[in-house]
Amino acid sequence: MVGSGQITVLLAKLYAEQVMSQTGNIPATVPGLMLGYLNELNRDITLDRLPDRVVHQAAKLVAWQCLYPTYQPHLAQRSALIQSLLAVGIDDADAVLEYLEHRLYAIQPIGTSQQQFRFCLDPLAEYLAALYLVDIYGTDGSQWHSFLKTAATLPPAASGFLLALSDCYVTEFMPQATDIVPQELNRLAALQPVATS
Repeated sequence: MVGSGQITVLLAKLYAEQVMSQTGNIPATVPGLMLGYLNELNRDITLDRLPDRVVHQAAKLVAWQCLYPTYQPHLAQRSALIQSLLAVGIDDADAVLEYLEHRLYAIQPIGTSQQQFRFCLDPLAEYLAALYLVDIYGTDGSQWHSFLKTAATLPPAASGFLLALSDCYVTEFMPQATDIVPQELNRLAALQPVATS
């Protein structure tokens, strides 16, 4: 979860790995760091490598399926993941899911039937799912206000996702001080509102 000390260690590790492996282009934000982590995993693939853009799209969608509707990391059914990938135009959904599992090791099957998946890292799942929601809602204020009503009913265990969503929202939209969405997300995640200048 984002709210625990585990995220700090993960971020330090991801940042150090990206500093050592890249020249320039070090992500300045946590959402950028998460996408950069996927890029690093994908960069190591030499044979039949999927483009980063496809990896990002698929990973965000799979992460969303692994968090929705509880907004906490949980298991997602293989069939639901395949359907979701097909619905957004990823034709070879089975192969893309296999790529995330066997090539990038970003997701793992659970159980003997191997029909359920979860992300290997909860903070990665939370941030990617948050990026998915930012992509879907964009600047549509009515969708954000509707989501805030839903978020107000979530249990404390969803605070990791809410914090990640606030971070992704701020990174994507650079909101004005009057924008209540990040303030409300932070409040709902039991954090003090971020001071803006």
